[in-house]
Amino acid sequence: MLRFHKRGKEKVTADIASTIILATILAMIVFYVLTVPGAQEEFNITEKKVLLDTKPGLIGEAEEKVSAQEEFTLDNIIIDNSPRQQKSIIFSTAFTKKTLFTEKTASFSFDIINKSALAWINIEANIIEKKGEGNLVFILNGQQIYSKENALNSDITVPLPSNILVEGKNNVTIETSPVGWNFWITNSYKLANVNLVKGTYDSPKASLSQLVTLSSDDLSDAEDAELTAYVKQLSEQPQEIKLRVNEELVFEGVPPSSFDIGVPLSALKTGTNKIEWEVDRDGIYQIAFGELTISTTTVEDGETKEYDFTILSDDWPGIDIGTSTCELYVKQSADKSKGNEITINLNEEVIIYNFVNEKIELDVCEYLVEGKNSISLSASDDVYVERLRVTIS
Repeated sequence: MLRFHKRGKEKVTADIASTIILATILAMIVFYVLTVPGAQEEFNITEKKVLLDTKPGLIGEAEEKVSAQEEFTLDNIIIDNSPRQQKSIIFSTAFTKKTLFTEKTASFSFDIINKSALAWINIEANIIEKKGEGNLVFILNGQQIYSKENALNSDITVPLPSNILVEGKNNVTIETSPVGWNFWITNSYKLANVNLVKGTYDSPKASLSQLVTLSSDDLSDAEDAELTAYVKQLSEQPQEIKLRVNEELVFEGVPPSSFDIGVPLSALKTGTNKIEWEVDRDGIYQIAFGELTISTTTVEDGETKEYDFTILSDDWPGIDIGTSTCELYVKQSADKSKGNEITINLNEEVIIYNFVNEKIELDVCEYLVEGKNSISLSASDDVYVERLRVTIS
């Protein structure tokens, strides 16, 4: 009769329990491997041929870099909106006389097309003969505007008031003042070189342009644009200017001598660009040493990882006819990454993907070729790649 000690019985019971637990764990592993996608690969059960297996590390490390400042020299110009003087001869000589019984006057007319463009208008003449002590009188559109005794051989200037002038025809009469009841007196003036002198704001230099030609390369990586110039006031009083670039207003006001203004990139274009300066009335400015400076910024993608792998002639038929599976597997470390997007260039076929659960798994048979294959990884933001693997099965 066999007898077991109590301790021996406990040991046997423990061994049986351990065996059951191990069997249960093994069954669970088998179930996981057979039912969960990717588990067979994880446990290295499926027969696969590894073509490439590496740990790329950090991809990207993009950095900004100002590559150049291109300077475009502008022509020197003078913008001038001061009145332009125009002189018209009315009479070479004109005679006016008045006695108690007789009167002789000189009359003429002139036209004004655009009164708003008129700065001033005068009548100028020389007194070459005079009798009596009467006044020389000018009448504009029926209103007396001048009455004064003038000395012999004097020069006179008679301003024509703007509020009496009209657009269209204007009439001027030159006469002498009455003698009263002094019938023996004669008042007379003889004028020479009677001219109509006017100043008009129609200067072609009131608005001038500078031209600069920009290429697509000049603007493709442009970060900002700046226009500088030396601006010298030539008029008696400062006046406002307007600066437009391709019709877009970029400055309005009294300019400083050291002119420096940012130009919106949206105002610039490929081809010929027009920089237009316009000055208000009575303003004159010299624009010298002008430059348009364009700062360009390039973005370098940082480190790109490149790898080669080979597909042997024995493996190619299955890939070519579609009976093989070709898997590209990329594993990301999200904690070490700034971005989540990666660009994969496989034999010049560019694939851009976002990681899902830190993984990218693709069937890439259609991109492979027999013999040498090339793959590269790049990213605009830092991406840390723990694993890059290409397999066929």
